[in-house]
Amino acid sequence: MKTVSLAIAIILSAAAASAAELTEADFEEFAENGVFDPDISAAEVNDMVALGISDDRPRIVELTVEAMGREAFDRAYYAASVARHFHLVPGMKEFLIGYWHANAADVTTGDPKGARLVPMILGVHYPGDEDAYNVIMELRAFGAPDYFVLMALNAGRFKTREADELRIASLSSDDFVAAGHAAVGIAMSRPSGGLEAVVAALRSNPITADIPATDIAIRAYGPEAVPVLRKSLNDGGLSREAESVISNGVRDIEDDRPASR
Repeated sequence: MKTVSLAIAIILSAAAASAAELTEADFEEFAENGVFDPDISAAEVNDMVALGISDDRPRIVELTVEAMGREAFDRAYYAASVARHFHLVPGMKEFLIGYWHANAADVTTGDPKGARLVPMILGVHYPGDEDAYNVIMELRAFGAPDYFVLMALNAGRFKTREADELRIASLSSDDFVAAGHAAVGIAMSRPSGGLEAVVAALRSNPITADIPATDIAIRAYGPEAVPVLRKSLNDGGLSREAESVISNGVRDIEDDRPASR
């Protein structure tokens, strides 16, 4: 069932009216539920978003950004089934970048909300875009956790040297989530030295063997990975779990079949 806020927004949009009749409660409902409602079309959601970002009430604008951010985070982390298309809203990229630059100084670590999710929105909705990439990399200057930066980079499918260096470095992290997103990014980008970094992490970082994406990163390199993997097995010194991951990787590549884990 469509939310009341969306019904009001559609009427207002159709009548070319303003969003003045919409309240903070309407946009809170939209951010929490409406943006995820599969019965609400992408076009209808974009109507609501367009009204929200053009409103002269800061809280309404913030809630609209929060709605987009929640959707982007959901897609990046959970691969949500309801996909929105905020990039189709006229002037959206320029709005997001302006909003980020106006509010970035207030960004802190913790559960991301509002402006803190702008880089994720840009990554999800503007993959490969240079301006989106620059904003995502600015996250690090404001102390954002690496896992969040890596998620945004992966969502945007960025394969730059700087992004790959962060992925490789994060394989050694004691943060399971960061190391997992690093492995996902290496599987996607396949940087030079990435396979060797995965093997090294399996040897030195116990949590790496428990990350399902480690298998995917290994198999992403295909047959060229086999000599490196066999050498690591011959060198010894691996934990039982790491040895199992590498052995399974060799078998899966040679058999050209999905990972067994």
